[in-house]
Order: sequence, then structure tokens, then C-alpha cells
Amino acid sequence: MPEMDDNAAPRSPPAHEEPLSESAPLARRMAPDLCRRDPVSGEDCAWYHGIWQYLRMLDIVSAPREHGRFFSRTLEALAGDGGYGRVLVSGTADYSMYAQILYAYRKENAACDVTVVDRCETPLFLCRWYAERQGAEVHTKAFNILDFDAAQTFDVICTHSFLGFFDPTERRRLMAKWHNLLRPGGKVVTIHRIRPASSGKLMRFTAEQAAAFRGRVSRQAEKVKDSLDISPEELVEGARIFTERLKIHPVRSREELVELFEGGGFSVEHFHSASVERRMGTRPSGPYAPGEGAFAYIILLRK
Repeated sequence: MPEMDDNAAPRSPPAHEEPLSESAPLARRMAPDLCRRDPVSGEDCAWYHGIWQYLRMLDIVSAPREHGRFFSRTLEALAGDGGYGRVLVSGTADYSMYAQILYAYRKENAACDVTVVDRCETPLFLCRWYAERQGAEVHTKAFNILDFDAAQTFDVICTHSFLGFFDPTERRRLMAKWHNLLRPGGKVVTIHRIRPASSGKLMRFTAEQAAAFRGRVSRQAEKVKDSLDISPEELVEGARIFTERLKIHPVRSREELVELFEGGGFSVEHFHSASVERRMGTRPSGPYAPGEGAFAYIILLRK
């Protein structure tokens, strides 16, 4: 793996296609029917998947494309090696992570067999839509990753900002699952946010953060309203629900992550961090809204 400095330059998304102007309306339309309904609460996740790509279009949230320099260089190196053709995407909000993989392997003229696992059908549908558009193939599995098993191990696991959906106990189970799904010598390629100022407890948007988030959505949507299929007012209402419902389990330090990874049977091959503001500019803070802390760029080796 080549030496990398993830702090060296501002974000520079690769020149691959992510047609958000087409897929955002599609996600919004399909989410009410496809999104997974919680068997206990009866709520589904359409409030998340139905608006996520609009938030990306408005430059509100961070997705794999915003960290394209890291993903491209890492995945291109793995593709060029020749021994990392089976790739697992462990959880995804849309097709962005799959797009990064497809772009990198095609750039190296390398074959890749990609499986995307998520508990919700909406992002899986979007991955299949994107694959068909690109003349590619993707395997999709609607599972909680903790319950997923495969007949053959993978060479690479990719994910983005995924650990926040798991509490500390579940994270240890996730490491065990990743370890079992990867072959010896396989790699995990991921990015996660570190929040030193957090309490470590379940995190939600504060009232102030939510107001700032809605304000940015309103301003950004007004700028491009003529190109949207949804009104700024509808987007602000979607943002209101998004900030009310979203919650994550934050990570506070590098040491916390390293302990988790090494305890799960991985060695840390690469770990660089860059402040959120340096990488994403000044934005409202809150769960999954860049505004404070740092992004950690991580490559793990399965022992």
C-alpha cells in the first residue's frame, strides 16, 4: 500500500458519475415503499433515505464522494494488486460507496465482484439502479450486517461513517463479523468521525444545531430551487424530521478506535486524521453534519 497523506489537500472528488439530480427524486419516490419498517415502533427509515441525496446535492452532509481522494488511491492500489477482487460494502446510505469501488477498479482495468449489505431495500435498490446505468453488476443483500453470512470470504470491506449506528457492545460484535467475513490478509477501508468533545453517550441534534441545519438547507435550496423537483419548504420540513430522528453513538478518540480494531483481530495499517473544517469547510454541526471534530482515514489488515 502506498504512503498517503490525507491532510495534504482539500477534498477532491474523483471524476466518476454520481447523478444525484436523477437519483434523489427516485430515492424520495421509492423510500416510502421500500424502506424497512421497525417491527417494534412501526417506523420506517424513509425520513432518512428519502432526503439523504438532496442533502448531498445541497452540500450539507458528508458521503464517500467527499473523501474520494482517499478511497480512490486506496482502492486503486488494491485493484492493481490483483488479490482483492471480492469486495463487501458493509452498510450504505445510497450508491456512493459502490460508485467509488467501481470507479477505482475500472481505472485499473481490474475485475471486482461487489456485494452490498444493508438492512434497508432503498439503498440496495439505488445500488442496482446505478449498476445498471454503468453497465455493471452488483449483488445486494437486505440484512443487518451482524446477521449476514457468506459462503465465501471477502478480500475487502468498505464502509463510510458506519460505526455510529452501533453502541460499544454492538461494535465489538461488528468487528467479529467483519473478521469472519474477511479472508486472512483482507483489508477494511473506512472513514469515521472522531468527536473529542462528545460525552460518548447517544448523540442527537441539539435544538441549536437543528435550527442551524435547517437554516443551511433553506439557504442552499433557495439558491438552486429552479433545478429541484422539490420545494425549499419541503426540504426544510424533511430536514426538521431528519434532525429530530437521527441519533448516533459517537467515537471520542483515536485510541478508542485502535483498541476496538486491535481487539477485533485487526492490525491498523493506516490511520490519518484531518479536521472536519479543513476537509469540509464550516458547516452546522450535529450527528452526520460536518461541523466539528476530525475525520479518521483508516485501513485495517485482518490478521
